[in-house]
Amino acid sequence: MRNLFFQLVDGMKSINKKLVHRDIKPENILICNGIYKITDFGLAKVASESTRTMSFKGYGTLQYIAPEAWKSEKNTIQMDIYSMGIVFYELALLDYPYDIASNDVEAYRNAHMFSRIKRTNELKNILGADVASIILAMLEKPIQKRLKSWEEIEGQLGNPPLEVVGDLGNIVSLAIGKKLETDAKKQQQIEEENHKRREKEDYCNLVRNQFESVIVDFFERFADEYNIHLAGNDKCRLVSKMRDYEFMELFSYQLTIPAVTNIEIKCKVIMPNSSTRVVDVDRAFGFSDMLGKRKVVYTPQYKNKNIMGWVEIENTKGLGFNLMLVQTEDMYGDWYVLRNKNNLIYMTQYKAKQEPFAFKINELDEALKGISASSLYSSDVELFDEQKLVTLVTQLIS
Repeated sequence: MRNLFFQLVDGMKSINKKLVHRDIKPENILICNGIYKITDFGLAKVASESTRTMSFKGYGTLQYIAPEAWKSEKNTIQMDIYSMGIVFYELALLDYPYDIASNDVEAYRNAHMFSRIKRTNELKNILGADVASIILAMLEKPIQKRLKSWEEIEGQLGNPPLEVVGDLGNIVSLAIGKKLETDAKKQQQIEEENHKRREKEDYCNLVRNQFESVIVDFFERFADEYNIHLAGNDKCRLVSKMRDYEFMELFSYQLTIPAVTNIEIKCKVIMPNSSTRVVDVDRAFGFSDMLGKRKVVYTPQYKNKNIMGWVEIENTKGLGFNLMLVQTEDMYGDWYVLRNKNNLIYMTQYKAKQEPFAFKINELDEALKGISASSLYSSDVELFDEQKLVTLVTQLIS
């Protein structure tokens, strides 16, 4: 098996001096008189060129695409090293290194970017701990941890096989085995973190898309119409004010209507199980602490459905209103409009707000109190339609 690996590594050294192959797979490896030859350069690219946007007509084969290639990053030799690592694994175990739940693009993307390598112990038993460690290093997902060159791989393959002879050999074999186990656990932890990060990014992008396609789009059309019908250079402007928020959980725009008002349009992503509140301990079950309180993690809801996004729209005078995106079966959610008002019962004790007003971007819980129970303020909640938005925005510019 080492001789076969050596031949393939030697071929890749020659190829990668000029090109990144980008489609390494068993079907592109031929045998001629006992010599293995790597073929099919139809997808090859000069190293450092950017990979084409996902199309699979010029991209490679799903089963062998390196994690960074899915993100259309620069072509590097390490892409081919990753693909050949899968080939080495398949040659050793006659099996694919990932469990794929469904044979589609998304399944392979998730496997390459987030899944752990299976049967690592069997790989070690068949090839020896030293060669197994080389293959696993070729399959590292982060580029900085993956083996960097074919010369490095060739050098490690050229080391004499570990012979378990005597006590020293046993200790060395045990140490390498333990390292592989530790590396596998670290890889699993990294993959789980990456998977959670991907889920969070996807969720934030979903809310952002709904916010921009419905709410921001309305203000963009307003600005366009305003500028078409107003002569001169004093134009209405809608500007994004986003500044490197983590995972883009907060999106912010400002509409400037010259000599009239500015309108801030903010949207906060409400992540599932990301909110906390303090409640009294249920003493009937014997739970207790020094203060008789405990923290509860929850997801804000409206009518027993998770709230996905919370929007604050407010002008320079402090007048405004809110919207919220509520989860539905089709995952995209429905928008609701909140018309907020003072609760007259309490206004003898507290100063009333000027109506219409908006709850702040961090005051979702306060707004929900006014919907579900008696509070200083109350809200009329209606399913969104554009005419309601027109009416509310009219109040902000009047």
